[in-house]
Amino acid sequence: MMRHKRHEEWENFVWKRPEEVYGNDGFVVFKKIGPNDIRQGKCGDCYFLSSISSLAEKENRVERIFITKEINGAGCYAVQLYLNGEMKIVVVDDYFPYDPFKEDWAMSKPSEDSNEIWVLILEKAWAKVYGSYQRIEAGTAGEAFRPLTGCPNHSLIHDSCVNKELLWKRIEMADRMSFPMATAVAS
Repeated sequence: MMRHKRHEEWENFVWKRPEEVYGNDGFVVFKKIGPNDIRQGKCGDCYFLSSISSLAEKENRVERIFITKEINGAGCYAVQLYLNGEMKIVVVDDYFPYDPFKEDWAMSKPSEDSNEIWVLILEKAWAKVYGSYQRIEAGTAGEAFRPLTGCPNHSLIHDSCVNKELLWKRIEMADRMSFPMATAVAS
């Protein structure tokens, strides 16, 4: 399906709040953060979702991004992102795109057995920074890691590495040091 055709499908989405999907007391910002908490929806932002999945291997990495850590009646959530080298607070409401035909969140979703909304909040904040969900489609994990962590990152391209043994040693070292990592396949 061509990109613009997929975006036409988005016109059928409605905006819903978590209580409309889970009930008034049926959801939390986060309970037990983990890398398997994330399912991709209709938005082609797998680079971003893989980055937050990598960060979620250590719960505190994701918790640190959130200023608002609890459900609140106003439905407003603040996160901190590092934009152009500066820490900025991004505030979003809790209206998220919902697919009425599939009866599920349209963009990112928590794992099927979860009622956590942290993934939806982070993705919406990312979309807000760029102006829309459409504008966050396609990217690299490195483009997402820096704004999420404020830390520098390094990309390696397997085919351009002459010494594959050294490449794997660097990956093993980074893993031992608990650095967040993500991989991608170019098609």
